[in-house]
Amino acid sequence: MFVHWDNGATGVIQAAKAANMEGLFIVGVDGNRAGFEQVRRGEQSVTIMQNFENMAIKSLELARKVIDGEKVEPLNFIPLDIVTIDNIDNFTPPEW
Repeated sequence: MFVHWDNGATGVIQAAKAANMEGLFIVGVDGNRAGFEQVRRGEQSVTIMQNFENMAIKSLELARKVIDGEKVEPLNFIPLDIVTIDNIDNFTPPEW
């Protein structure tokens, strides 16, 4: 089940427990503290971190190109970090 934010995934996890549903593959977005804790406990399969540092850097790079009169593609990809139980120790949980 794909949920657009980790706190929403918390609600899905609670509802699944209440309905005695097991084995769901739950994906949340944000990479917040709740998402990290839920992945670590095995309740959430994935949290997709929104890396604000990467977003800021890419945004400033694109802004500089626009200011300098360079062409900017209408779609620009900013890499995201995919956190699972297998790689969670490679990431630092955020304060929020």
